[in-house]
Amino acid sequence: MSVDQSSRARLQRRLARMAENDILGLSERQIYAPEAHLNPDHLLPDPTPLFDKNTPIGSMGSCFAREIKSHLQESGYNYVHYGEGPRAAHGSAPWERVYNTACIRQEVERAFGLFDPDPVADSEGRMHDLHRMKTVFNSSEEATATIAQYKQQARAALMDSDVFIITLGLSEVWYDQKTNRVFAQVPPKSAYVAERHAFRLLTPDENVVNVRTAIELLRQHNPHVQVILTVSPVPLRATFFNRSVVVSNHVSKSTLLYTAHAITQELDGVHYFPSYEITHHLVEEPFDWDSRHVTKAAVDMIMDLFHRTFGSQSKHE
Repeated sequence: MSVDQSSRARLQRRLARMAENDILGLSERQIYAPEAHLNPDHLLPDPTPLFDKNTPIGSMGSCFAREIKSHLQESGYNYVHYGEGPRAAHGSAPWERVYNTACIRQEVERAFGLFDPDPVADSEGRMHDLHRMKTVFNSSEEATATIAQYKQQARAALMDSDVFIITLGLSEVWYDQKTNRVFAQVPPKSAYVAERHAFRLLTPDENVVNVRTAIELLRQHNPHVQVILTVSPVPLRATFFNRSVVVSNHVSKSTLLYTAHAITQELDGVHYFPSYEITHHLVEEPFDWDSRHVTKAAVDMIMDLFHRTFGSQSKHE
């Protein structure tokens, strides 16, 4: 017997002893297996039918949220959608991409009248909504009218969803040191104020509070909504800290994974789906040429397993 075969045999005996231990009572998916032996059954939670093609499904989150939205729409699901244009392309309303938990919380608060930031004028006379990605207006009148419409659309999307998917993306944020409110991205140079604007890392506790607050506020207005949390597998493009972006990416994703699991253990009707783990452990070539965005094969596998976990052809029967 070769060294490799001997090692595998010892591993199998060890796994068998763990599985047979009456005190531990472990199932196969609770014991770490060699990568070649991993399969969806190791990663997926128990099936919990939440929707069929008639169920109103909404979503918000990072750029991976757009993949989820596109797949649901193309597959004929009842995807909740309000608004048109680029800012409405990524989710159920024109909240654009919402990468961090603070901005997720802020947009839910804005939809229900608890957050009403003033647009910021830049040095060129334009008005910026710094709390949404790439949201700039040519005048204060345009900003006022468009933001008022957006709040109505955001509220409707949250109210009309029976299932709401939140994709968590990153933990590094830019924020206003005076108000402590978080921006959607680094402020544009024309609106940047060095004395007020800075970056930091949201702590695990801050992330938990942000997601909990967003879900609890949503449920005050939509009591029966089921929430699915997932962590985007897409890595950071760059880090604001003086260290490797690879290190920063793992810091960011680990805090979000902790957040998702902390919330699912704390709140009923909140479910975790392992998009991040599926991408890294089940897909042979998960990333495109840029080593960041997931391939179509990865998206197809993730969504197939998503339907297998939460879908039902007859949920309402």
